[in-house]
Amino acid sequence: MTQPIPNPLSPLFHFLPHGVHSVGVAANHALKLVAPFLLLGPRKVRLAAALAMAGFQGALILSGNLAFLNWLTSVAWANSGQTDP
Repeated sequence: MTQPIPNPLSPLFHFLPHGVHSVGVAANHALKLVAPFLLLGPRKVRLAAALAMAGFQGALILSGNLAFLNWLTSVAWANSGQTDP
């Protein structure tokens, strides 16, 4: 484990099967490439994108993978549910 301060769940995530890590990488790329653009859409699309991003950030926080940065980047999805101007 190479993170600065691993949490108690970090070994669990580290020793997951290779297939789980492969799916995680694919989901990571899809979410980071698509979801930010969906935040520019109508309210329901923004909400779906925000929930997807929140779930992803939650998984990263649970894994302990530089969790302090994930708390900071949560501002984007937390503000995406605001009403249209």
